[in-house]
Amino acid sequence: MITSLICLCMNALSAEQSQAVVLYFSAFMCTFMFIYKAALLFDREYAEIVYPGEKMNVWNELIFFPCNVIAMIAFSGILLRSRLLMSFAFFYAVCPVIALLVPPAGYEKYSLTIPRVWAFYCYHYMIIMNVVLMLKSGIYIPEYTGILPACLLYAGISFFFLLVNDLMIFAGVNKSANYFFNRIPEKNIILETLYKIIPVPYLFTVPLIAAGGILDILIVFVVRLLV
Repeated sequence: MITSLICLCMNALSAEQSQAVVLYFSAFMCTFMFIYKAALLFDREYAEIVYPGEKMNVWNELIFFPCNVIAMIAFSGILLRSRLLMSFAFFYAVCPVIALLVPPAGYEKYSLTIPRVWAFYCYHYMIIMNVVLMLKSGIYIPEYTGILPACLLYAGISFFFLLVNDLMIFAGVNKSANYFFNRIPEKNIILETLYKIIPVPYLFTVPLIAAGGILDILIVFVVRLLV
């Protein structure tokens, strides 16, 4: 409903004004992310749920996970007018959708009146909404040619964080490093299923990346019919 209202308001704006709205909204989304993630560090209930019987692992609360990276790349793509970065943000907006459908520990089965839960759902909704506004403003129209580069970029970023995970574990900085969820499934039913089939770090996420590419073909087809 909020998305529809903003889209209706954007009808009265010029193309330049609409694109400015998308940029400002994207900047707000990233700012919201940093505030929300910082607030988690002071949430005792969250720490008790995710780290029962131990101190919160601050390293695991950094922003190096798919949805956060997608949000930052979306802002960078809009700011720089980079089709590659905007394609990445558009085609992998499926990640926040999955997060909303299968929320992680500390969010599932908790009331929306709890600030961290409210912030979690608002933030992931904003990532999806940002993509809708990109389409509405005309700043980005998906093309089939953008799918493969977006998939390769995701695979490359994920592999980079696999190396970061291994380095942090090897150095003893963070023994449970799992940025981008590519070392272990982290209690996600989709990743757990893939890990049972391919019990190898990083490789178990490749089918998900490929499936995302296939889904993107259908998305481009539908979007180009509607736009």
